[in-house]
Amino acid sequence: MNISGAPSANEGTEYTLNLQSSETRPTPTSWEINWGDGEVEDLDGNPSSATHTYIDGDDVVTITAKTTDDEGVLNANSLTLTVSNVAPSIALSGGSTVSAGLPYTLSFGQVTDPGQDTVSAYNVRWGDGETDSYTTASPATHIYNDLGVKSIVVDLVDEDGTHPFAGSHSVTVIDVPPTVNLTGASSVNEGDVYSLTLDAGSESFVTLVVHWGDGSTNSYTTDGAKNHVYNDGGIDVVITVDLVTASVTNVGVDSKTVTVINQPSSISPSGPATVLEGSGTPLPWARSATPAAIT
Repeated sequence: MNISGAPSANEGTEYTLNLQSSETRPTPTSWEINWGDGEVEDLDGNPSSATHTYIDGDDVVTITAKTTDDEGVLNANSLTLTVSNVAPSIALSGGSTVSAGLPYTLSFGQVTDPGQDTVSAYNVRWGDGETDSYTTASPATHIYNDLGVKSIVVDLVDEDGTHPFAGSHSVTVIDVPPTVNLTGASSVNEGDVYSLTLDAGSESFVTLVVHWGDGSTNSYTTDGAKNHVYNDGGIDVVITVDLVTASVTNVGVDSKTVTVINQPSSISPSGPATVLEGSGTPLPWARSATPAAIT
């Protein structure tokens, strides 16, 4: 009688052992197989093969077998089998883009491992030279300061050691456009002073260029309240602001629409309080000052 099979198997994968009974003895009524990992299997009759799954590697086991027939028990040859560990893998998820300087969140998904191993550490290589290690599968966060595509790699650690490149995910780090917050009234009378507040926050700049929407432009080296007078009404103007740094002009970082309200003009008559009938005394007219020119 003889047992045979492949000299190696992966953990978690079904292994097939070939069984060949003795031609000089009665047909076996049963087989007993010791798989070498603590499992002993009894098989009725005379099967030609048996299967078994080794739950953990790396390991080297010795398989033995014996049959029972009408003449008694007969031992087969032994077979040495190498059980190999299979590296685990992990599913990763997260956004495809992130703005520089803002937190990026990476989520750990299911760990796939055909062996019965327990992950004890998640080592994250963020792709920018930084590495963090986590003992649980809670979401991990990181802040990128450099632009470009970053390849995130996670190495898993379990009882069998460290398994590099168990999972990967790519993210593109993009630039954050500067912002300037504009505040002010939504309307103003023509001829009146309109106050606009520029708030650049923590942005660095050389100048802030305000386009008032009526063809006028002013440049300022500081933010804060800025004043302007619209000389003609009955229009909506769109105020825009450019932020200028030492290397680039960021056009239209913010905008605001303002309604300029037209103000009616008026005239005031003047002259003597009395006049003789039929004298034809002329009556002069005095035009009042108005915000806009009268045409």
